[in-house]
Amino acid sequence: MAMKQKKWGILLCLVLVLALAGCGKKKTKIESEETDYIGNVTENTLTLHPDGTLDQVICEELKDTDVAAGAEEYVKGEIDAYNAKMGVNKISLLQYSAEGTKGKAAIRYSDMESYRSFNLINVELQDFDKDKADALTQQMQPPTEERDFSDDDLASVSDAELIEAGIDPEEFRSGKYKEEKESEEPEVVTATFTDASGTLVKSADVPADRMMLFIDEETTLVFDTGVVYYTNGHGTIQGSNKVKTDGKGTCIVIFVFNY
Repeated sequence: MAMKQKKWGILLCLVLVLALAGCGKKKTKIESEETDYIGNVTENTLTLHPDGTLDQVICEELKDTDVAAGAEEYVKGEIDAYNAKMGVNKISLLQYSAEGTKGKAAIRYSDMESYRSFNLINVELQDFDKDKADALTQQMQPPTEERDFSDDDLASVSDAELIEAGIDPEEFRSGKYKEEKESEEPEVVTATFTDASGTLVKSADVPADRMMLFIDEETTLVFDTGVVYYTNGHGTIQGSNKVKTDGKGTCIVIFVFNY
């Protein structure tokens, strides 16, 4: 009887050891799985994190399957060259995948400056600045098609042209028109934004504790742990923390990170 109990005890210990070993192997397998940084992303996406790092997923339709399969080495080469130039690893390739002629790369940047200089685009992240927002909006205004006669030679302009433009020929030729033009205050343009519901907000009404991102690139912006409040006419809010930019002008996004 004692022998039988001892035998069952040994078998029980063996089962427990095998079970623990099995659990250990399962855990190791989970820990060794690679993180999928691309996931189901199908368009260029830039994710901004509160710690200042940025993750970019680039989706490109390439010439053929061979080019798509070999593009990984090209991307690695460009990143290595940039890091060597900087003297420190500022950018890393997280993942690359190719499916048919579609190539996708997930790249991590240590800071905004690395993203800007590597991609050679106009982008900046800062605390909200009303004057900066207004200035950017002014720069994007289309040039006026109205003729400015103040720089024209008196003899080169006919009375008919002046009258058509609503200018008194006598005032123009006496110099009064030019004096008035030069004394005019430049038009002040105020930036306006819309929220997700389409409500219009002027720059003066944006709380000062917000953050501001402006970017010229066509991409989808994701603010990790953030909340998007407003964007200008070159962006569309697509959720609480996502904006789609059109790339046709400088997109200004007003948001906050929830630390």
